[in-house]
Amino acid sequence: MCTQKIGIYIQKLIIQAQPDKVVVLADLDPERCAPCITERKKIIGEQNIDLVIIARKAIESWFLADTQAMIKWLDKADFYEDKPEETSSMPWDYLKELGIKYKGRGTGNKVQCARMFINQHGFDVKRAAKHPACPSARYFVAKMCALGQT
Repeated sequence: MCTQKIGIYIQKLIIQAQPDKVVVLADLDPERCAPCITERKKIIGEQNIDLVIIARKAIESWFLADTQAMIKWLDKADFYEDKPEETSSMPWDYLKELGIKYKGRGTGNKVQCARMFINQHGFDVKRAAKHPACPSARYFVAKMCALGQT
């Protein structure tokens, strides 16, 4: 979601859903607007937001870190991504490449891909957080658990 629209979306969310907590999860996006996590958080802001989490490279790296979901998606029993947050291309592009290579088709758009991983392949961010080379997923899970205790 465009950073400029986050505030508007959060206002609508508060009115319509009245959530107990509001969490914003975003990519770092260094090429477009924010060279570091601190700057990205400043751009997003904190008005009416309980927690802002910035994925180290891109949220899609968490799919790569959930080996079980990747194996199910690719139907490739020996799949393992050593460094999901350090892929040579952006994780989204790498996922598309893997889809074409092993499935004969890409991933669809980002929303379709996320739904597919969650609903069809059982993506679990807690499994991604257990990957030794995915500290941003681990950080996200820890922060969400801490937020749940407040």
